[in-house]
Amino acid sequence: MLPVAGTVDLWAPARSKEQKKKWAGDQGLEDQLTAHTLSLQPGIVLNRIILPLEIENGENIAAVVRDIDPGLLGKMAREWLSEFRASVQKLLENVRKEFTDPVTGLYNSRSLMDRLEQSAATGRDEVLFLICAGSRIRTGTNHLSKTVQAGSFLDAMTRAPLFYLGGNVFGLLQDNLTRQEALKTAHRLLHLLKREGLRSTHIGISVPDEAGKGKGAIPVLEECWRALETAESRGTFSLCEGSYLENSVSHPLELPEKQVLSQLRKKWRGLKQFGLILVSIQNLPAETAEESTLAGIAAGMLPAGVSFMPLSANQGYILVPGGQPAKALNLGTDIKKKIEKKYASVSVDLGISHWPLLQYTKTESAVNCRKALMHGRFFGPGAVTVFDHVSLNVSGDYFFDEGNYRQAVRDYRTGVRLASEDVNLLNSLGVSMTALNRLREAVIYFEQVLGIDPGNFMALVNMGFTQRTLGNKDKAVHYFEQASRHSEFAQSAVFEELSLQLARLYCDQEHYGNALQLLENLEGKKNGSPGYPLFFLFGEAYAGSGRYKKAISFLQKAVRMNPHDARALSLLGELYALEDQGDEIALSLCRKAVDIDDCAWQHWYRLGLVLFRMGRLAGARSAVRKSLRFNRNSIKALSLAEQIYLHSGEHGKAGNMHKRIEKIARVEHQGAGAALN
Repeated sequence: MLPVAGTVDLWAPARSKEQKKKWAGDQGLEDQLTAHTLSLQPGIVLNRIILPLEIENGENIAAVVRDIDPGLLGKMAREWLSEFRASVQKLLENVRKEFTDPVTGLYNSRSLMDRLEQSAATGRDEVLFLICAGSRIRTGTNHLSKTVQAGSFLDAMTRAPLFYLGGNVFGLLQDNLTRQEALKTAHRLLHLLKREGLRSTHIGISVPDEAGKGKGAIPVLEECWRALETAESRGTFSLCEGSYLENSVSHPLELPEKQVLSQLRKKWRGLKQFGLILVSIQNLPAETAEESTLAGIAAGMLPAGVSFMPLSANQGYILVPGGQPAKALNLGTDIKKKIEKKYASVSVDLGISHWPLLQYTKTESAVNCRKALMHGRFFGPGAVTVFDHVSLNVSGDYFFDEGNYRQAVRDYRTGVRLASEDVNLLNSLGVSMTALNRLREAVIYFEQVLGIDPGNFMALVNMGFTQRTLGNKDKAVHYFEQASRHSEFAQSAVFEELSLQLARLYCDQEHYGNALQLLENLEGKKNGSPGYPLFFLFGEAYAGSGRYKKAISFLQKAVRMNPHDARALSLLGELYALEDQGDEIALSLCRKAVDIDDCAWQHWYRLGLVLFRMGRLAGARSAVRKSLRFNRNSIKALSLAEQIYLHSGEHGKAGNMHKRIEKIARVEHQGAGAALN
């Protein structure tokens, strides 16, 4: 738009450390930039054009144009700069409208496609998550409101580019994540959205690999949609990563190929028992070209009656008919020693299973060998592992990480049949049940763990989370408190989440001092704890403690991070009214809260309280009635209703409210006795 070329930088008052380094040494310029962005007046400073730009949340920024001929800069009149600034502002607003969704304010699908194409062209490694967040609301308007809330919550918790694709589907892009890190992120998102009260959540993931780089937006999006469809078939809260579908044939725990299975079935047909060994050889030297494969190497080492079925050049099955389980183990160990003696550089891993075992079919024993081989990786190269309950714990963990919770439950449950008092298996089985939303079954398994080991840290944590989800808050507090006193708590991976959950429950019970102690301890750790939930809980705890100014400060931060958090808006509105910081602002915040979420009694109560303080008795009466409709035993709402009726001269109705308060509290509510008299 300028008549000559120039270099454009963007400056913002709130910047990252990297951005601050860029402007280091330009203190005089920074002072001018601050002044211009506050006044929204353009200007020329140190041979640079300063164009302040107004953005939606009020934290204005500036475009700084440099490398322009000073003679030309001298000819730019203030009026021309103002018109130019207005033109830039308008065009940028049009760009924003083109690439954002008008309802949620998030980036739209066009923006996502554009970003994916850019990533493919530049080779940027970005993981795409498609998140389908299902609410419990069926009506159209409320469903849309819940979708906006979910998007705002995700935006606050992830702080990464978030896109709204329509319906209740969001796209999330994150840089430089490995496949395992992407799965971990998806599990965390499932947990957070479940905690927020969503009815269901499904996540599809597409992780770039060397073969997939530069393949374009559409293939990446299609892979992610297929993964999302698979996730939807796996349970109420589930996930799937795209490469699992692309490489299902080479899945480490899949059945062998049909040709290999056919050979195995011929060999074990009619056998009443057998041992099966999966041999995997690594680092085979090039000079063994005449033997070249594991089949060639093993050919002269097998005794009569023992069969070898190759899977690949370096893997194959050995079938050992009849005999005791030790027979296959001894034979496998003997062959391993011979191979490693002949080729010093190689390592040979063995996964061994036996049939019959529990309910397993002969075919499944081939997969059990793979599970044993996976189990053996924990011991390093050259491991010899016999399939047992620990193998099932390892394979169950693998399926759980992949989001295949039903298969994880099968493996954990079978492992428990082999070792009924293994606390790791029982714990894992309980966690998988919670992932499938089978919470009461999960409680049974956690109780079994605590019966065996009353101080088991993870069982205490898991029981607390499960009881909280079931709505048993007192029980959740009991288990969380035990976990918080455990020696493992301070250094555990759940320190942050457990602290937040327990603080949340303390606030619900109005034990605000306990909540503040936990939150201050969490803040003191300074380990990247999440800003938004921490800010909100600090606000609620300080408000409950009567420290309104500190509460307002934290709630303002929470609202900036999540503008659609009805709880923070409602509480902030109440505190503005109590602190006389503007009744109209307080009223607008409380009304916005009920517009976002009209099913919470607290939001209607606070709206009624603000209206009552403003003398609008009719509106206050209507709001408090709605509050009592959602919670008829709220002493706060009943007391407010009593005060409204008293001020309206309806003493009979006020007396009825007071009697209900006495019945609930069993003691006279403060001030209610005098008012009744």
